[in-house]
Amino acid sequence: MRLGTASAEALLEVGRAHRAIFLARYLRDHDLQRETESGARNRSWGCCAGP
Repeated sequence: MRLGTASAEALLEVGRAHRAIFLARYLRDHDLQRETESGARNRSWGCCAGP
């Protein structure tokens, strides 16, 4: 295995671990759910904002 490929695989694994940790926190923490949903709603309207 080439070094670059090993580095890329390691970064992918770190990303998977980070996503799993966030998901576990999200499912447990209702404040985090509200904060995340509120931010998603605010960003979704950004595409429709006028100049």
